[in-house]
Amino acid sequence: MNNIESLVVGVVSGIVTAVILYLLLILFNRIVLPWYRQLVYQGVDIAGKWEEHLDFGNGKTQVITAELTQKANSITGNVTIVKAANGQITRTEIMFIKGTIKDRLFSATLIPVDKKRVGMITTLLEVVGDGGRMSGWASWYDVGMARITGQESEWIRI
Repeated sequence: MNNIESLVVGVVSGIVTAVILYLLLILFNRIVLPWYRQLVYQGVDIAGKWEEHLDFGNGKTQVITAELTQKANSITGNVTIVKAANGQITRTEIMFIKGTIKDRLFSATLIPVDKKRVGMITTLLEVVGDGGRMSGWASWYDVGMARITGQESEWIRI
């Protein structure tokens, strides 16, 4: 084997080694580490379906339904917001939710799935009692009033 063949073999083996190490890192970060975190997590489980009913007066209501998935302290899911006026549905929005839970406190951000929509909701809720209710505060950008606003929030497990 001459010097050029040795050089090519060395470079190729280095590249193959780098690719194998990179794939092992991805495997560790995406599979092993989340599995381990789930294994040792001992906090409250809020996975499942939650609902909030809001009555703004003058016939305007809103029902928020959240389907949460939990992996250790990481929370993700989808939220459907159904807005109604005088009993008639006026708008339905789908949002993606991402958050964390620590010491009974659930902090989350909701972002519209539709990239053409402007908006964001942030919420901080405390798991109350036996885990069937979360209460706290939510704030959001109100497009109609063109300002950030907020109010108390209470989610009920359904």
